[in-house]
Amino acid sequence: AARGPPVSGMMPATGGRLLPPTWLVLEAFFFAAVLEADPVSSQPRSFVAAATDEATGRGNATSARRTQFVEERPSYACPRRGVIENFPLSALPYGWKATYVAHYLTPTMAADMMPLSGECMLWGAGEGTNMRVEVLNIAAFGDREKIINADEIVENDVTWYIRRGQAGGFSRSGSMVLNPGDNGLFDVAGRLSWLLNGFGGYRAGTVKDLEDSQTWWKYVATGPAAVFCQRSDCPYGQILKTEGAPSYCIGQQCTTEECCQPARRCSDDICPVGSGTIIKLPQDLPEFCENAFCLEAECCQATPRCAASDCPLGYFLKPSGILPPAGQPLTGCLSYECTRQECCNPSPYCSQDVCPIGMRVSSLDPIPFCSSYDCTVADCCAPAGECNNTQCSPGYAMGVNAPRFCERPTCEESECCVMLPPALTARGLYFTDEDFRDGWIGGTIVWSPDGPTIPRVANYTIHLVYTQYTVWLANVSL
Repeated sequence: AARGPPVSGMMPATGGRLLPPTWLVLEAFFFAAVLEADPVSSQPRSFVAAATDEATGRGNATSARRTQFVEERPSYACPRRGVIENFPLSALPYGWKATYVAHYLTPTMAADMMPLSGECMLWGAGEGTNMRVEVLNIAAFGDREKIINADEIVENDVTWYIRRGQAGGFSRSGSMVLNPGDNGLFDVAGRLSWLLNGFGGYRAGTVKDLEDSQTWWKYVATGPAAVFCQRSDCPYGQILKTEGAPSYCIGQQCTTEECCQPARRCSDDICPVGSGTIIKLPQDLPEFCENAFCLEAECCQATPRCAASDCPLGYFLKPSGILPPAGQPLTGCLSYECTRQECCNPSPYCSQDVCPIGMRVSSLDPIPFCSSYDCTVADCCAPAGECNNTQCSPGYAMGVNAPRFCERPTCEESECCVMLPPALTARGLYFTDEDFRDGWIGGTIVWSPDGPTIPRVANYTIHLVYTQYTVWLANVSL
């Protein structure tokens, strides 16, 4: 168990009263001699005076203002957070120095735990030889000024305490059982406790009752706030390390080697097939990615989508929402431009049966293609032409048997018109066969004038005039 105040047998009696041991006198003398520069008044105050002011409630206004200032300002960023196990002293950063190193056997004074300078401080304990220690089995960093100005404070994820006459130390769990050293039973590996009742160290993590040890060491150090890796430490083309970065930098400044690694570049695997994206064109790509991993927003662009303009004559746009190959690609085309194979299906040809009465296929050369699997009137048909006299050239007239609608949207003359009779006269008629009883007459007509138009004459009525008779010959076949 932790040792309490010395018993009377340890001090010689003189005149019926107990004399304090020499080490108590020395401690009192040391407290009176150690001065603390007050940052507000610039007047030195002893730790004993500060402790007395606190105990009696007679602390001056300067002390109150100073305490309030320390409590309100942000804590310094010390090298590590929380309780640390197996910390090598060689890992202390630049500017740090030990202010107190002693065996656990050596009595501990409050002043030993309260260095007078430095933004951060360290308390730790380690097992070594009787001459030196190189690794602290347990340690913690914290804001020096805040810790030494409080009986108990949570700082840097650690609960620190200095209880004069009992013990000083820290606890990771936040609870202490001082008797007079810390005998807490929870999270024992996160506890350090040194006696302040005239004895030395007491506890280092799981190991207790060390006040007589000459191989366990108490270690107090102080130094500046830590320097941490920042993005600005990395030159162009490098980024902060994702693995292996130090918790803090050892030197006055962080180095590229400590903090940085080569930046990544965009690659096709950032934009996988089927994601609806494709790697950007070279001129649009960044030279390096901003972070540890390249992002789609940096490296990828949306894949193009099928459009009707991708389909040439004879093809129509594939429907969307249907799996390829019958439908369009669900996540866009595979390259920077869509292809006919991705987007288009062959079109069927139009036929006349699509067109209703009064309409005809709009073209026969070439025959139009349909815009989808099912041909529509809009794809294929145009209003059919209608016969009228305006379509007949001179010498022709609309025939009595001309159709109403032509075969094409534009009528041909041959569909609607017949030739008018030529201006001919018969200058000779030679009968070779006469049978007036049956109404037949046969013979040869000689036309005037002669010419190439004669063979085109057919089915005309001929008016023959004789001296005494008028004869009508109808439906003459020539």
